[in-house]
Amino acid sequence: VCVCFFLCACSVLSLLLRCSGRGTRRRHVFLLSSMSAEDKQRLSKIINKLGGEVFDTAFFVPECTHVIVSAPSRNEKYLAACAAGKWVLKPAYITASEKAGRFVGEEPYEWVGAREQTPGTRDLAVAPRRWRLILQDGHLVCE
Repeated sequence: VCVCFFLCACSVLSLLLRCSGRGTRRRHVFLLSSMSAEDKQRLSKIINKLGGEVFDTAFFVPECTHVIVSAPSRNEKYLAACAAGKWVLKPAYITASEKAGRFVGEEPYEWVGAREQTPGTRDLAVAPRRWRLILQDGHLVCE
C-alpha cells in the first residue's frame, strides 16, 4: 500500500511540475502563417537559434504551442489554433525574443487590442486569447 501511494504521489508531483514549467524546460513549437516565404525563413532561423522548433506545413499541427501570423485571417492554422487554445502571436514576439536571447512572455504580443487592426479583423483577432483563457480555466492545460 505504501509503495502504491508513493508511486501515485510521484506521478501527481511530476504532472504538477511539468504543468507549472518547473522541472522541465517549456517547449516552444511554432507554426508560421500568413507571411512571405522570406519572413518565414528569417523567423524560423531565429526560433531554431533560441531552441524552439518550427513545423513547416501548410496545415495545422496539434503539437504546436504557438502560431505566429502577420495578420489575423480565416485560414486553417489560425482558426484551428483559436479552437485549440494555442498562443497566436505577432511576428514581433520572435524579434523581441531574439533581442532578449530567450523566449519572452507572450501576452504583450497577442493580436487582441492591437491598434493596427481594421474593424473587419478586430473580432477575428480577439478569438485566440478568449479561447486560450477559456481552455486554461476549464481544463488542466500543460504548455
